[in-house]
Amino acid sequence: MVSIDVDKVLAELTIHEKIQLLSGKDTWRTTGIDRLNTPPITTTDGPLGARGVSFFNGPPGMLLPCATAMGATFDRDLIASAGKMLGRETREKGCQILLAPTVCLQRSPLIGRGFEAFGEGPWLSGTLAAAYINGVQSEGVGCAIKHYAAHNQSSDPHDDSIWASERTLREVHLLPFQIATRHSNPWTYMTSYHRINGVHTSEDPWLINQILRDDWKWDGLVMSDWFGMCSTAGSLNAGLDLEMPGPTRWRGPLPLWSFLAGKVKLRTIDFAVRNLLNLINRVQPSLEPLNPLDVAVGDTPEKRELCRRIAAESIVLLKNEKNILPLDAKSGSKTYGLIGPGALYPAVSGGGSADLVGYYVSQPLDALKELVGVENVTANVGCYGHLFSPLLEACVTVPGTSQPGYYLEYFMQEPDSSGSIKPLVTTTTTQAQMYFADNLPEGISEGYWVRVSTTYTAEETGMIQLGFMEGTTILDAKKGQKYQIVVLLQNEQLTPGVGALNAGGLRIGCSILAANPNTIIVTQAGCPIALPWVDSAKTLVHAWYGGQETGNAIMDVLFGKVNPSGRISVTFPKRLEDTPAFLSFGKLQNPPLFYFGYGLSYTTFTYCDLKVPKNVDLANQNTFEVSVKVQNTGTRDGSEVIQVYVSDLKSSVQRPARELKGYSKVHIPVGGTVEVPITLDKYALSFYSQEHAQWLAEKGTFEIIIATSADAKDEILRQPFELVADYLWSGL
Repeated sequence: MVSIDVDKVLAELTIHEKIQLLSGKDTWRTTGIDRLNTPPITTTDGPLGARGVSFFNGPPGMLLPCATAMGATFDRDLIASAGKMLGRETREKGCQILLAPTVCLQRSPLIGRGFEAFGEGPWLSGTLAAAYINGVQSEGVGCAIKHYAAHNQSSDPHDDSIWASERTLREVHLLPFQIATRHSNPWTYMTSYHRINGVHTSEDPWLINQILRDDWKWDGLVMSDWFGMCSTAGSLNAGLDLEMPGPTRWRGPLPLWSFLAGKVKLRTIDFAVRNLLNLINRVQPSLEPLNPLDVAVGDTPEKRELCRRIAAESIVLLKNEKNILPLDAKSGSKTYGLIGPGALYPAVSGGGSADLVGYYVSQPLDALKELVGVENVTANVGCYGHLFSPLLEACVTVPGTSQPGYYLEYFMQEPDSSGSIKPLVTTTTTQAQMYFADNLPEGISEGYWVRVSTTYTAEETGMIQLGFMEGTTILDAKKGQKYQIVVLLQNEQLTPGVGALNAGGLRIGCSILAANPNTIIVTQAGCPIALPWVDSAKTLVHAWYGGQETGNAIMDVLFGKVNPSGRISVTFPKRLEDTPAFLSFGKLQNPPLFYFGYGLSYTTFTYCDLKVPKNVDLANQNTFEVSVKVQNTGTRDGSEVIQVYVSDLKSSVQRPARELKGYSKVHIPVGGTVEVPITLDKYALSFYSQEHAQWLAEKGTFEIIIATSADAKDEILRQPFELVADYLWSGL
């Protein structure tokens, strides 16, 4: 495909066609203009895998661990490899824009989409996002970095307003976007739903035009989140180029009337159209179709191995007091008991935009049996970790067949019991979670009915609770007996809900530890969780949402095939009231359960010979380097995360006691020593000065702190240096 001549096309477009281009055609595609050979662009949800253009009943894909798990790897090269694979997956799905990464920060365990974020620290989040974006875009696929900005916690995202000073916004909420843009140049930005200081982000000229375009000199396309635009003239004048999804709500006849009324200038419309045309040229490589044989082999050994490696390297060893881990798979006399729903049904991902059916799911139970033998393993669910009844995913078949799944019948009127009303369309699915947002059969429109049928074969004899929208039904089941389950649904507006901590899981955890304090506890969550029994546990492993290789990765770590090197990318508080923790590093009156950056290994490391320049002059040098020697003094090869914190000892404003400003992950064999250089720049020393309306690095004394976490007790080395002069700067 030949690149389009942007100036020529812009000159030939009518005003009606220009306005058409500024909104989506459907749920996932932009509008194309056939007469000018201007193709549509197809988007797909991320950030943990490319779903394609079907939210419901779509094709499978490679399902990576959640972004917080990726953050726990502290490994830019690994995340760049993940991005490259996702770029390839996006192309295999016939798409050109991956709606990812999510660069908002985890500020509270109550953030429903917190698992989509890399962590709580702006520097870690921004640098990992840059690696992710560079990987994706190396495949000719664009990233839509999101959600710009401060989309960290909200009970009513379309109406809530985040009230914050400019310094807070710049140093916390905008900084990861700024860092990612500096180091990767994402091709598109996606705004968030809420308001900042009373103004919706999709119509905020300060956020889009002033900061993103003028200050950072970024030249890509800005799109709305899905149904996240709230005006016509306001959004266009603020710099928002593309309304998504289609069909349009705000950019039908309204922009034309706004143009004719003088509320929107032609140059503003042309500017937005030019950004879309430029994006078409940028994604031109991914508009070329792939070899159908390559697309058919999406599930490859190389991709599987990468998913497994990321999952294993994200796992954090939080406690190992008696060195119970690693286990020995060759000890044939041992038997192993797995208790908990995660043994059979591990948490592989969250929902919403990150919802994706993986090619397969590695279960911890199966992975353990493969290692030590089926005869040496027993398992029990214990209790389900659900607020509501768990999904009916196992032991179900399409009625009248042995095919796993459900039978769906679509109607445009309510079917009756006589069977006189025939379905217009029938299909099957293996997905227990059915979100009828798109991919509806042809001829089915709003107001439809769908009847879902399945045959359930009871695994055990006992009482089974079936949960419905209103109330529950108890089934007195007999093992091996088949039961027909039919649910009739009418298409209507969804209502939001909230989750809660599973009390049964807490009770059973306390009971097991009371019976055997040497029990190995493995937790899975995308955000920090309450661990009231943690003092009783000798061994604790946190495995996040591990993607499709969850089971294999957990066993790789428990049995020592992989030496754990994950470090928590978000503080685990003792109490909800102690969050957020980010700006309180070193100033917490109530220390958290586990500090940001914390994690153990099966080996030991020692640090020495910290080298820091005595003087730094940012006016004459953009960067400066610190280095430290690290030796593996243990008995196993392993990887260590070197964390560099910076402390401003003489700041004129209040600043955190220490801030992570550099890190590096290195693999060191037993007895080996590596000198690790880490480059720092103006970001490491600066705060945003509202007085100067610029970033300011103040003359004075700073300290470089080498530590294994944000906890002052985990500091290993520190050394001061002088910044010889004030340095004011703006932009990237």
